[in-house]
Amino acid sequence: MTALLTDYACAVPLNAIEALRAGGSNGSTKAVATLRSLRDSDRGLWNAIDSAGDTGRRVVSVLAALGGNATAAQFAFQTRDADEADVTEALDRLVTAGLVGRRADGSLFLAGRLAAVAPVPSMADPSMINSDVLAVICRRLGVATPIPTRKQERIDEISAIFADADQAERVRASLSKLASELLDGVARIGGVGAIDPETIGVESHLLRHAAPNPYGHSIPDYVRDNPRLVALRELASLGIVGVGEWAGEIWIWSEAWPLLDRPFITDWPVVHRPEVVSMAEAAVRMPSIVVTVDHALRAWDANPPAVLKNGEPRVAKTQVRATAKSIRSNEVTVDLIGRLVIAIGLLLANVVAATGRGRNRRVEQSWMADPTLFTAWQQTAPIDRWLRLLAEWCAPSTDVGEQLLVNRQLVLWELAGLDEATGYGDEGDLVRWMAHRHGPIVVEAAVEECINELRSMGAITVEGPIALTRLGRAALEDPATVGDVIGVQSTSAIVQADLTVTAPPDLRHDLTLRLSALADVESDSGAVVYRLSPERITKAVQAGDTAADIVEFLAELSSVPLTDTIERLVTDAAARAGRVRVVSATTVVIVSDAADLTTACSVKSAKLTAVSDTVAVSDVAANKVTAALEKKGLAPHAVVETADRSRRSSEVEAAEVIERAAALRAATGSTSAYMKRHADRIEKEARANSDVGKRLQVSGPLAATPTLAARRFEGDRSKKAK
Repeated sequence: MTALLTDYACAVPLNAIEALRAGGSNGSTKAVATLRSLRDSDRGLWNAIDSAGDTGRRVVSVLAALGGNATAAQFAFQTRDADEADVTEALDRLVTAGLVGRRADGSLFLAGRLAAVAPVPSMADPSMINSDVLAVICRRLGVATPIPTRKQERIDEISAIFADADQAERVRASLSKLASELLDGVARIGGVGAIDPETIGVESHLLRHAAPNPYGHSIPDYVRDNPRLVALRELASLGIVGVGEWAGEIWIWSEAWPLLDRPFITDWPVVHRPEVVSMAEAAVRMPSIVVTVDHALRAWDANPPAVLKNGEPRVAKTQVRATAKSIRSNEVTVDLIGRLVIAIGLLLANVVAATGRGRNRRVEQSWMADPTLFTAWQQTAPIDRWLRLLAEWCAPSTDVGEQLLVNRQLVLWELAGLDEATGYGDEGDLVRWMAHRHGPIVVEAAVEECINELRSMGAITVEGPIALTRLGRAALEDPATVGDVIGVQSTSAIVQADLTVTAPPDLRHDLTLRLSALADVESDSGAVVYRLSPERITKAVQAGDTAADIVEFLAELSSVPLTDTIERLVTDAAARAGRVRVVSATTVVIVSDAADLTTACSVKSAKLTAVSDTVAVSDVAANKVTAALEKKGLAPHAVVETADRSRRSSEVEAAEVIERAAALRAATGSTSAYMKRHADRIEKEARANSDVGKRLQVSGPLAATPTLAARRFEGDRSKKAK
């Protein structure tokens, strides 16, 4: 009987995810139709196999090796080395997925199109072995003469010997010690499949000498002197092991498995579901990545990162490292931010230099903010910015690879399947279990990457058990509710005499942004503890703030009066802002104190030459001189040229594309229906790209979850009940 769609969705989450995406935000009918279609398609079949996990795929392999059918006793024998609970859980999923059928007597069978899956390599396959080689095997096994003339009759004779207990014991006893060890190695490593001969110590190019030879050619001396090759030749000549000399593979013939008197597979994995533990309810806070994005965009506006030569839509590692250091963040978060803002379109590739002509033309590009979209982004509420970042991660506009995308969706699926106020107790256990439950399409490295990035975005807990935050759960299931979850935010903190600032986790975004520009985060568990940083205050003054502005901000922010130590810190840090200036010409360094110039000129990497008591010049680029002087502790202020740079804008580009599409439709000779459809399509895409407001909107569930699947497919359950 066909399983209910709700149960099928949980057994085959890959198909459920695809169906829910096709259904959109309100498309229950379309989601149901898509899931039913997938269940009956080849694509859905392979998705189901990919969802079966390590144990499930082994179960399928065992049933295929048994010809697609197994009695309860046969299956118990084949899975005797496996964890019983793990096999039971995997088998239940396979039955629900429609891959395996279960009869009343406990026997199992491969269902539907899976019944045609090829079993263990068989001599009956016309492409695997020829009749002359079978004759050699018959003579070695002692088949009664005359040897049958038909190929199938020869195979039947060989199979009968291996199936007979006494004959099988005779053959086993005749094997040399090394041949027995080699056979055990092939069975242990390969199971029902083929293996690389190198894994048992036989070089691939020598396999041709291991295959049975019906023509009586002599064996070279170097083959006789290779014990492992001789042992492999012994097994092959007895019809126990097959040798694919061209493919470079070795396997055990299905007809010979009874000889081994052991299960096909012995290396069953034992990976239990990680412990699910209760969690204390945590305060809802605005994810810190929203502030970090603002800081990163400012840093990249001042120093646009170069576009990679291979065109990959991400910021180069060197620039990520430099940005992370300058904004006091970590490289994982900055790299993630770079990929997300490029995918959204906040940064566009701009040509900044071009040299040569024709084949020798070289173009340099840098990532610069799209003026139109960036303005709309700044006008968007902080919580909506976070939603847009998370939506981009869940459904990227750029190509991240199908496997990584599936890993993201399955990690969210499993986390969303937990009850609220519970989480997985150990990250390592979760990573291993995910790869086991959904392997091979899910891999441990990808799961770790997904968890780290979800932490950076504030969608899952940063410390303690791994679970979706309240904000993350609301965003996945209904983005429209996140505003209610975040609620009214706090507007005050405590600025203390020891230069620390204790802020509530729900401090308003604009205040958090300003505070993070002046202080470093010391602790982020519960309340957020900042420490005022002289270096950050100096940079803030260099960016346009004044000491009075900063003191006024801290006084308004603090719920207690400011102490003199705070005001002195701000005043001293602000005084350092103009002591050293870097002006881009060649590169010109101007100082207010001659002693600072002496220190600056001592920095070898800056290559400065003094031209007066307070001015020095260098042939080194201004940004490199600035970095060198920062390392020396001089806190230089880089003066960037104020000339406006022409930047790409998605709005302007869209207008140009629309004009080209109109010209294409009107052009002589382009009256074909295809050309008109092509023009209409690119114009439609251009108009959508020009609507910056719509590009930043988020609607509908961001990812498929078990709760959403139950809601979408519950109509199928009611129909079955009737």
